[in-house]
Amino acid sequence: MPTVEPHTTQTIEPLGDDRRLAELYAHPAPEGRAYVRSNFVASLDGSIQVPDSRGHLTSGDLGGDGDHRVFAALRAAADVVLVGAGTVRAEDYETPDRPAMAIVTAGGLRPTPRLFPHDGPRPLVYAPEGADTAALADAGAVVVAAGDGRVDLALVLADLYGRDLGRVLAEGGPGLLGQLVAESRLDDYCLTIAPRLVGGDGKRPTDGPFAPDGTWARAHLLADDEGYLYGRWLAPRRA
Repeated sequence: MPTVEPHTTQTIEPLGDDRRLAELYAHPAPEGRAYVRSNFVASLDGSIQVPDSRGHLTSGDLGGDGDHRVFAALRAAADVVLVGAGTVRAEDYETPDRPAMAIVTAGGLRPTPRLFPHDGPRPLVYAPEGADTAALADAGAVVVAAGDGRVDLALVLADLYGRDLGRVLAEGGPGLLGQLVAESRLDDYCLTIAPRLVGGDGKRPTDGPFAPDGTWARAHLLADDEGYLYGRWLAPRRA
């Protein structure tokens, strides 16, 4: 695992300019395997969803300008965005020009104009053997079988590393992040805390049972004038 030294200061630093964000969120180089970090924004009470006027939970925009800047810095530093099919559908994901896009699906995900922009890049799709990915393959996706019955994230990350896409940014959803944590494959956790209490039964950044894996080391904690906090934590050192 690449070594990243956390900051020792106990103070909260200002968010800073884009150059400073690029330094703080530089994606460590992978060494022998993919280096995986995540990025989420959550409310003060831990929700990544906001009830709308009818009480329905949505992935409402909890982030502000600073969170959008951090998001841009994280994507600029990554080789590939890794995301689950449920999040792709819920948030109508778009395949960017850069970084590459990799989608994990059990099958049944359908191509959209945003996933397959005209004359634009095509996503990588990881699915179990025998999953329904014909429509995605027909649309031009690179489909990779990774697992039997369920996507095997070890195979996914090994394949990404082999494609020289070792700086992995996992953007959700909670099921994917929970699986990464449960399998001790998450190295770096970035979280924006929005200054809002939203109530309701919204999802947390992680989903699914997993055993605690030790205390994560804080790399930095930033703040802006809007009341947002921007944290980055590093996984406990692996044996």
